[in-house]
Amino acid sequence: MKTKSILLFSLSISLLSLLSLLSLSFASCASGNKDGEKAKADYQQSLQDSIKAIQAEIESANQRLESLRDSIDQSLLNFTTVANPREVGSYIILTSAKKNYPLSATGIAARLDESGVFQLIAALSGKPFNHIAVSAAGQSIESDVVPRDQGLNYQTDQLTTVMFSGRVTDSIAAFIASTPDQITLSYRQSREVKSIKLSPNDKELISRTFMLYKQRCQLSLLEHKIPLLHQKINLIRVHLDNKDLAPSDSIQSK
Repeated sequence: MKTKSILLFSLSISLLSLLSLLSLSFASCASGNKDGEKAKADYQQSLQDSIKAIQAEIESANQRLESLRDSIDQSLLNFTTVANPREVGSYIILTSAKKNYPLSATGIAARLDESGVFQLIAALSGKPFNHIAVSAAGQSIESDVVPRDQGLNYQTDQLTTVMFSGRVTDSIAAFIASTPDQITLSYRQSREVKSIKLSPNDKELISRTFMLYKQRCQLSLLEHKIPLLHQKINLIRVHLDNKDLAPSDSIQSK
């Protein structure tokens, strides 16, 4: 919702800036009837050029939209939607990892919740923890701390399970997906309590789940951006057809 609001605000500001600049251009050029006619023609041409540019942007966005839909459909063939009675709501998980989740031993998993939010779930046997870190090739990213609340951070039979989501979690997943080197996963609570090497299967699970998440985010963004671009064209056309704002009329009234 925040991303959609920012997009709408950005497009509105862009349009207002465009119309303001064009109006200022007219005002500075409107000297005499001949100059006024030229200013009107230049003004209208600028608006027409803007419409063409936005139409090209819409066409490009539609092509990207179709490509994303095809890619997501293909990716979803390898994922399963699970409705677990022990949890609130369903989730999407890589089919090959379904049998190992929920975690029953030390490890890490990735999934998308029913609203499409990317989540990392880490579990550690025998010791409590409240955040994690991943490191490779001299680089490291540390998660936010998740306090023990029996919701996102809970313990059953000596197994502590913590769920992470949000911007920092997305950064951790992006780091795992883009790093070719061996990755170390550290469990922490004030200090490191245990570290393990991320297995190839864990890396694949996290990488493929994060890729699906990013594609769905991009799809949602485009699905909201395209109608806004059409609205932008309509507003420019209204301005273009408004005779009261035509340079020649404004000049004749002086």
